[in-house]
Amino acid sequence: MIIVIVENDPFVRIDIVETLRANFAQSKISSVATLHQVQKVAADILIADAELNQKALVSWLSQGATIIFTGPGKTDTADAEFDGIVRLQRPFSQDMLLHAVRRAMARQGSG
Repeated sequence: MIIVIVENDPFVRIDIVETLRANFAQSKISSVATLHQVQKVAADILIADAELNQKALVSWLSQGATIIFTGPGKTDTADAEFDGIVRLQRPFSQDMLLHAVRRAMARQGSG
């Protein structure tokens, strides 16, 4: 399983990565500060010459990636999003993070 965190606050990003590594030890976990940096991560760990567009994200998700977007916006809307995409509004607890990621992974597995 591949998990990518998109979070602009470096301290929050580190906490998320540590939490996910402790709970999903078999997963490859990467983090970026902005959506634009997802392109580099995609090229590094998933698909060569990835373009930051809808087609690349769909391809990435089809390979089993879970993408976590955090920050301002709606509260956890994973049910309304594509399978494998989690959106969490700060502040969120460790339990909220883990629940949202597990739900996204389960949706991918059932899709």
